[in-house]
Amino acid sequence: MNTSGRRRRWILAGLALGLGAAVLGYRGPGQGLVRGYLGDVAATMLVYALLGLVAAAAWSPRWIWWTTRWLAPAWARAAATLLIATGLELGQAGLWRQVGLDGVVLGTTVDPYDLLAYGIGVAVAWAWDGARADVISA
Repeated sequence: MNTSGRRRRWILAGLALGLGAAVLGYRGPGQGLVRGYLGDVAATMLVYALLGLVAAAAWSPRWIWWTTRWLAPAWARAAATLLIATGLELGQAGLWRQVGLDGVVLGTTVDPYDLLAYGIGVAVAWAWDGARADVISA
């Protein structure tokens, strides 16, 4: 992957972190909805960006290229991000309570709207990844 691809992913990660910080700091109307769903969008954008950075590192000679080669295509990063997010969401059905992590970071209930928010986050990240390629590299 070229430098502009890495740069796009770092920018996306920064935007996702900024959005996440804004969500955590928001105290206005609909705070629960904003934190619950917009936070999910930001989290999946961040996961997508980080998977892209891992994939970029995998092409570097100092890394073993085959460990993350499957993350190179954007569709594979999108699918992996959705699998991770969905796995965490389904884990809220009981697994996290057993290990004492419920409510800390992962939430406590399974919500189908969270899955929708994950899909939106992945779609935004994927669009950024493709749409920004020509703008940033220019």
